[in-house]
Amino acid sequence: MMIDGEWDIKKISAGALEAKKMHSRARATIADIKAKEYQDLMHDAEIIAFFTEDFNNTVYVAVSAWPEQLAKGLVSISNPAEAADFVRNHIYDTMRKLADYKYDSEKHEVRIREQLAQDDAQRSEPDEN
Repeated sequence: MMIDGEWDIKKISAGALEAKKMHSRARATIADIKAKEYQDLMHDAEIIAFFTEDFNNTVYVAVSAWPEQLAKGLVSISNPAEAADFVRNHIYDTMRKLADYKYDSEKHEVRIREQLAQDDAQRSEPDEN
């Protein structure tokens, strides 16, 4: 800031010091949030997205197999009631398998390791001051 055509070094230094303090507090907050994520106390949007994508893929694979599986079973059934029971039982079986879906924790751990490596790489980069 200029006062009477001269720079006020004290105000500039105080502003820079305050900016550095804010930056340090923000980094500490981010580190705290990430520590909670890694302890499974909190999940970030990427992990939720990864879980959802994995489950959706599981559903897609199960349902896309229906036409072939149903065709093989229905080809030998001539009674409509038996055919309906066969289809119903096949669908219930698929739904039971999906109800037992478990998130693969190994995939989660790999994802966390990748995230930690990425965070370490970012920390090793010098700050822009």
